[in-house]
Amino acid sequence: MLTRMTNLPEDASKQEYRLKLLHTALTNSDLLQSHLATEELETLPCSDSDAMLICSYLQSDSPETRARAAHLCSRLSLNAKELVPSLLSVIQDRLWSTRESAALALAPFVPDDNVQEALLERVLLDKNELVRMAALSALSETLDRQRQVLDALHNALKDSRHIVRTRAARALANFHGLACFYLDSLAETLKDSHWRVRLAAADTLKSLGPAAKRTLPALIRRRYDGDRRVRIAALEAIREIYPGTPRPLHRIFQSLLDRFYDGRQILQNSFKAYDFPREVELQFSNICVQRIDLLTNNRRELVIKSPQETNGWETACAVVKATSLAGLKCNENKEFTKLLAHLVEIWLGNKNLESLS
Repeated sequence: MLTRMTNLPEDASKQEYRLKLLHTALTNSDLLQSHLATEELETLPCSDSDAMLICSYLQSDSPETRARAAHLCSRLSLNAKELVPSLLSVIQDRLWSTRESAALALAPFVPDDNVQEALLERVLLDKNELVRMAALSALSETLDRQRQVLDALHNALKDSRHIVRTRAARALANFHGLACFYLDSLAETLKDSHWRVRLAAADTLKSLGPAAKRTLPALIRRRYDGDRRVRIAALEAIREIYPGTPRPLHRIFQSLLDRFYDGRQILQNSFKAYDFPREVELQFSNICVQRIDLLTNNRRELVIKSPQETNGWETACAVVKATSLAGLKCNENKEFTKLLAHLVEIWLGNKNLESLS
């Protein structure tokens, strides 16, 4: 039967007792006894001498010893600043478990610029997901530094390496409370040249739910993404987000999630079957006319009669026709889906329509 560390002399001082526990936790070849010693240490108050002893073990040549020392630091939540240089060294250790423990142990020291930089490096560059998550957890616990971390992740979304952009996009999912600061960046990331980055952005937006509703137009445009995984992720994100939009828009999103409907049908139904506010339709028609003028070199009469005599659906059809006449490669359903995204964008961006939700 397993017992606590009872093989110590009864008259041992508390300090001697702690030192023997530390020695057992760090060096005992019996992993079970090492684990019991660690659990016992968690119930006792820490001292500066404990930190100094562990610090010496963090500098050991033995990978196993460094791993145990880093693990002990993370379990005991030691706040001694003397540990920081050694932890910053082992956070780049060859063993992923050592790096993970070091990242967790550095959480109390995040206000230190060097610590923050080292943790961000792990978040973006470490090959092991558990290490990346540990570093991110350490960074996100300190509220006064979260905005700086977000700024760094924003910058990483533009990194030349796609794996860094991917990890930055996924890392942003851990900052739900600050979603308003990075939604636009994630929406822009949905256009990234690499499918993994676009997929990560869509997954992160899905995790944010209705708080990410202003990114819905960007997600709608991914319905015809070149990668099937991205298309599926975008639709899943829409499913989680759209309940936070005005009720009249729900029918559009429900149609988007139904594979039976294509872009042309959804947009046509938006004007013919749904009761859209005239204000939305007028703004949409103006955008379409501007696009037509650009495509026809201001010869809109080639594809449309007077804008005052046409509705939103007719001007949308004229845009697709003008695109074809301009000699541009044109997938009709894709073009109609882009126009649908504009329509949703107009509604979501018009504060005067909130009363209709």
